[in-house]
This record gives sequence, structure tokens and C-alpha cells, in this order.
Amino acid sequence: MALTLQEIFPQTGDPNFVYSVVATLVITQEDGRTGFLQSRIAALANPNRLQNGQMDIMFSDRDLFRGQRDNVGLTVQPLDVSTCQLEVLLNTWNSRYSLNLSLPTDFSVVGKLYQGYGNLIGGGTGRGLHCLSFDQFVREPPPIN
Repeated sequence: MALTLQEIFPQTGDPNFVYSVVATLVITQEDGRTGFLQSRIAALANPNRLQNGQMDIMFSDRDLFRGQRDNVGLTVQPLDVSTCQLEVLLNTWNSRYSLNLSLPTDFSVVGKLYQGYGNLIGGGTGRGLHCLSFDQFVREPPPIN
């Protein structure tokens, strides 16, 4: 079941646990190329944010079995009850960009999918549609070192 940020962060208050959620990001560019990533991302408090610095993103115009995968980092911070800021760090190219994503006003009917237009991941011309969702919230004890 998809989750909003407002449903995730109230559950992250106990410092004796670590929290995470699966983030799915799809970026569709004007030229039809699409980037896709799905990875577990840490849910952190004070300030509330979701963060993972090392995730692979796949592109529709690449041979996934022979081509080099691109690596990105994501940080998501809520701005209000229906909007968040997504910062994308393109580790492969050593660059970054950010954009605001919003839930549709009728998200309870159409789905809990944060949406917004921002830069193209490859730095081309035009803008890309970014769609971000969260599910599979997990609360667990910290790893033992």
C-alpha cells in the first residue's frame, strides 16, 4: 500500500530503531527516454527526510546487461502536507538538481503519487516528469556491529 510522507514520519520517533521505506522514482523525458529506480531509503527524523546516497537507476535506452548503470542519491523533504522537495544527486556525473513534487488534490481517489516537472536527468533540453511513490515501511533494531 502506498504511503504519503505524512503517514511515514509520525512513525519514526523512537531513536532505538531505524526506519526505512521503499521509494520508486520514474522520470519520463520529452524524447521518450525513461529512468526507473526502486530502492529502500532511510526515514530520518530531525529534520524529517528520506535519504539514500547510493542507488542504481536504469534507463530505457540502455542495455541493462552490458551498459554501465548510473548511480544517484536521493533526499526527500516534506514542505507541507502535500508537497515535498526532491533532491537528485547524479553521482555518475557529479551534478545535482532539485524540484518540488506534489500529491494530486484527490490522491485518495487517484493514488498517492508525488508528481512534478524538473530537469532531465541527463541535462538535456526540456523538462522531465518525475513520479515518486513510497511503500513497505519498516521499523527494525539497528544493525549490530
